[in-house]
Amino acid sequence: MFRQTLILIAILTVPFLWVPFMIDYDRLELNIGAIGTPNKARSDVKEELRVLDTEQGIPIYAPVAQSCGTKDEHRAEDGYLFGNKWISTEFVRRYYYQVHNFKMPDDLASAKSFFDPAIQQGAINPKPGLIQFQNGLDEIPMAGDLMVFLEGECGHIGVVTEVSENCVVIAQQNAEEEKTRETLKLHHTDDGWKVEGSRSPAAWLRLPQTDTAL
Repeated sequence: MFRQTLILIAILTVPFLWVPFMIDYDRLELNIGAIGTPNKARSDVKEELRVLDTEQGIPIYAPVAQSCGTKDEHRAEDGYLFGNKWISTEFVRRYYYQVHNFKMPDDLASAKSFFDPAIQQGAINPKPGLIQFQNGLDEIPMAGDLMVFLEGECGHIGVVTEVSENCVVIAQQNAEEEKTRETLKLHHTDDGWKVEGSRSPAAWLRLPQTDTAL
């Protein structure tokens, strides 16, 4: 009887001895890591913020993969909205706020919203609160102006940094190939001043207190 009992215990114990060898430890480790260990490849890990350039001490950040409708806002300490990270409008709003202490309405989310074709030449565009000059008419751009482009879904906008007899240079954020500076041709026509390049601006906008021609 005793011998039969020992045989029965051995039969019942053998399967449990094999259990550790049957466990897929690679799979178990992956599952544990997914629960308790940060994974650098996870989609919620924020991209590193990179400064590509500066203009008057204002950083120009590397773009991220998002559209002008994406809600990933950047705000000042006082709550003022700079814009969505790190599109072209975010840079110009932040630049005007930090350099000129000038604020614009929150609804200027896309570059296209800065331009109104119904505004007369040299009149205030009430949305940004800036003087609007259409390209090709009687006003030459000035350093500090905002240059508005309408191409693309959201348009594009940059800050004029240099104006010479035959070219205009703008500082910009969220441009192709992380290009922070762009040089455009400037020439005089029978109608006025024309700015042209791979894309041509619709207009430039100016702070009212700097409304003087070069």
